Amino acid sequence: SAESGQHAGRIASVALMAAGKAVVAQRRAVQFGLPARDLASEYGKVQDSIKASVATIGVSDSLVRYTAMGVNVIDAAGRLAGKAQVEAGGNIIKARAIVITTGSEPVVPTIPGLGSVPYFTPGRIGELAQLPRHLVVIGAGAAGLELAQAFRRLGSAVDVCDSGEALADVDRELAGVALRALTREGVGLHTGCVIQGIEPRGDGIRVSFAAGGKLAHLDATHILVACGSKANLDGLRLETAGVAFTPGGIAVNAALQSTTNARIYAIGSAAGAQHDPNIAMYHAGLVLRHALLRQKVSADLARVPNLLLTDPEIATVGLSEREARKQHGKLDVLRFPFSENDRARIDGTTAGLIKVITTPAGAILGCGIAGPQAGELITPWTLAVTHGLTIRQMADTAMPWPALSEVSHRAALSWYAPLLARPATSRWLRLLRLWG
Repeated sequence: SAESGQHAGRIASVALMAAGKAVVAQRRAVQFGLPARDLASEYGKVQDSIKASVATIGVSDSLVRYTAMGVNVIDAAGRLAGKAQVEAGGNIIKARAIVITTGSEPVVPTIPGLGSVPYFTPGRIGELAQLPRHLVVIGAGAAGLELAQAFRRLGSAVDVCDSGEALADVDRELAGVALRALTREGVGLHTGCVIQGIEPRGDGIRVSFAAGGKLAHLDATHILVACGSKANLDGLRLETAGVAFTPGGIAVNAALQSTTNARIYAIGSAAGAQHDPNIAMYHAGLVLRHALLRQKVSADLARVPNLLLTDPEIATVGLSEREARKQHGKLDVLRFPFSENDRARIDGTTAGLIKVITTPAGAILGCGIAGPQAGELITPWTLAVTHGLTIRQMADTAMPWPALSEVSHRAALSWYAPLLARPATSRWLRLLRLWG
């Protein structure tokens, strides 16, 4: 299916990033008094490792596994054939519920000359047979920057071009942590630029772009187009089933049912969400509960954590500061830097911070973490947002030491600092001291 194919592409990307991180770990050995080993990148072996990861993890999505579970698998393109019917491989299947999970396809912008040169997209990273000597990434979103950093660490020269801001959808304070790391590592970031044209040039590719009123050129060996994705709805014949949709996805209600045909459900990108396996899995759980168990459900993407696998990582859940201010007005914003965490100091990974958004009364609205293992550290905050925990409850929760998770505890405790500074609190504390 489209979703499983994209999943394989994402696995390949994550495996490539892991290889880049391993190279950096070898280079950093000297800070622990160990001999540094600057490993020359052997991209062929890296590719073998990527393929092994895809093959191992992909077993869970294989047709053989589903067949063994008793699922009737038809290996053919499917399309709707009525209000509650699907046609696939010459078969007409009638169903009480139909779930559309066709995923997304990459957006390829209209750039003069792009069609005249070879290029690849994030989902096809596993097809790249050799390490790029000079990679130009078009698009400074999450996927583009993750891969830009990975290839830079493996030895490629890398430049990233975007007409807008880098990581435009991420809180600027958190995004800055990752962007500074990429710049330090030698990734060229060209934002606010417009690509004028792409053309073959000798044994490479020339990318011409305008920025600040000036024309500039980059001579690359490879082009990565990472400009996001769009819902993959072509060929489904949605109109046959009376399903309302736009190019952005199928119109669904809170239970992820089509607003015009309750027999049809859509999840992930097909339901208009951004391409993210987390969202697709979250949607799938809701659909199973609603369609099979008749439970009442309501999709709320604020409860789904998002993870950006740059190094440092960026993980978020709930509302960002900007979103929270629009909805709630007055806020408390709690911060704690990794530079004051003992474990981060020992490990030499002190860049970044945790940022927690609460109401003045202490209701947790959201959390963002830019730093080491952010994807793991966001979990208790996901629980807090999902179940309405307060910042007092988080402050009352003990965390292990020495561990990175202590940044969460320290951030939560900082909510009490303004309370201690109030005159009434100071008077009460003086009285307590007098009483012994």
